[in-house]
Amino acid sequence: YTTLFRSSISGRLNLVARLTRHLNADLSHNYSQTLLPSGSPSQESTLNLNYRPSDILVTRLLTSRSWADDAATRVDFRLDLALLRTYKTRLNFNYRHLHAEKDSDAFALIGGWDISQTFSLQSQARYLVDEENSWNFNVKLLMTL
Repeated sequence: YTTLFRSSISGRLNLVARLTRHLNADLSHNYSQTLLPSGSPSQESTLNLNYRPSDILVTRLLTSRSWADDAATRVDFRLDLALLRTYKTRLNFNYRHLHAEKDSDAFALIGGWDISQTFSLQSQARYLVDEENSWNFNVKLLMTL
């Protein structure tokens, strides 16, 4: 029998900066390649910006781009906005735009309420804009023992 050893090489460069008291930036670049004749390199760059002007308002902007020779270039843009964050409640709004072979947009409203130490209620409403638009609603009552 024959044994095939797969070797690969990968690396990651990560730069983190505090631009202002309320704004942080994180830039990273990943590179990986399989060391076989058929292996092609894979690369992805990501920029993450976090803006927190107060304890209850947080904005996160994430964009990433894949760099592949044999595949279509993909750009992923995300925006997360924490609308309300208290000791017992959370309300977040998320937006995502994916630019690939097919473009798509997704919106989400996510909420949580800690009713007591034992019970919590979590809910999500999602809307996907694609070739076929779709809605998704989810409500959970959780019990922690």
